[in-house]
Amino acid sequence: MERLLGLAHIGVYVADAEVSKDFYLNKLHFTLKAEQVLPNGTQLIFCDAGSCQIELICPPTPVDRPEGVVSHIAIACNHIEEWVEALRTQGVQFESDKVQVMDQLLGGAKNIFLRGPDGERIELWEYLN
Repeated sequence: MERLLGLAHIGVYVADAEVSKDFYLNKLHFTLKAEQVLPNGTQLIFCDAGSCQIELICPPTPVDRPEGVVSHIAIACNHIEEWVEALRTQGVQFESDKVQVMDQLLGGAKNIFLRGPDGERIELWEYLN
């Protein structure tokens, strides 16, 4: 199996999507990469600065956000299904049974979430373009 590619993005919960979007785009001079509203109403905003990509996550109902909370760490990979199969054979538990496909987000992507040994939320992420 080939190696993981590196960090895909860092997901951060935000209370107000527009305020956070304004901060990252206009104060920190990130560029807007993509926006999408999920069927459950959660708003996702991807912002880039060089090799750093932040995913602003604004659920329709506020999430308890202790100081410094990060939603998840996304690791870029190729052949995501092979990674899932290999990790499952090693006893790794995933949050869902199958890889999700998001055709419209960032030119197309696949993802699935798992937990690290201390409960940290990790997302495997494959770009489709």
